[in-house]
Amino acid sequence: MMSGRLCASVRFISVGIAVREVGGLPVVVSVEQGSEAERAGVRAGDRVTKIDGEDALRLFARRLKEQAGSSTLAAARVQAMSKLFDGKQDTSLNVSWTGFDGLERTATLRRDWSERNMGVRVRRAGKVGIVEFDVFTQASAVDFMRALMDRLRGVRGLIIDLRNNGGGEADAMAEVASAFLPHGMSLGRFTDRSHSIQFEPQTRANMLYAAYAIESFNAPVVILTSARTSSAAEIFVAAMKDARRAFIVGQTTCGCVLAIRRRHILPDGGELDVSEMDYYTAEGKRLEGEGLAPDLSIKLERQDLHAHRDRAMERAIERLTNKSRN
Repeated sequence: MMSGRLCASVRFISVGIAVREVGGLPVVVSVEQGSEAERAGVRAGDRVTKIDGEDALRLFARRLKEQAGSSTLAAARVQAMSKLFDGKQDTSLNVSWTGFDGLERTATLRRDWSERNMGVRVRRAGKVGIVEFDVFTQASAVDFMRALMDRLRGVRGLIIDLRNNGGGEADAMAEVASAFLPHGMSLGRFTDRSHSIQFEPQTRANMLYAAYAIESFNAPVVILTSARTSSAAEIFVAAMKDARRAFIVGQTTCGCVLAIRRRHILPDGGELDVSEMDYYTAEGKRLEGEGLAPDLSIKLERQDLHAHRDRAMERAIERLTNKSRN
């Protein structure tokens, strides 16, 4: 399998594990290599039971109440789960968890700076290309176009993984969509509170911020989605789905597409983002609060995480491989 990374990095405070809601429970989905958590024996698929002695589900419920400003319940639940270990740098907390043996274990983990590559990751599985977008930016759009002209040239199908994509820039998303859809095609419209159209992204023939003509990709496409797929990523999925240009695999998207036009500075120095624009697809469908259901639903399961198995990716590769043989 050939792979490559085209990314920028971001820093954040972490205890070395990432947790998601799986079957209504806080479950470890990844453990940072070399972290205290890894040395303590935490593994993907383990269930977090307590944090500093407090029941993890009770803490989740408290964090959920703090997400009153979230646009949808799905977004609130994702954010609340991601904040279970929040705290200041160089402080510690006790985390208890159970593995598949049913035994509860506890370790003290320190909050420290961590780094993650954000952008585009590109690889190939035989004749199938796989592109993972963390966010849509002008840089990621340019990197994707370069990949189409280089390492993805000749693939017979493409998987676009948007399961961790929270959106980004509408213009950058439109440039990526332009590789798959006819030029000049509407990708929907943003309207203000009086229902006047303020912005209508469209596909185009040339990139805005690079001297490239947009490379067209005509082979079959599968898009992977989850509850974390939101904003510009949902607009991309909707456009591809409406045009029957892609098959969608995974989970229903967030339904979080309200646009922020202005950031308000508060007297105490805080910042307030107010959603001032709504979004409708080119076919007139409102996505906010609804999201997009996949064509093939694949639930995240603890046993798959424990076995490091990605069933959504497996089904996507299988579908495209079979199509290339026909």
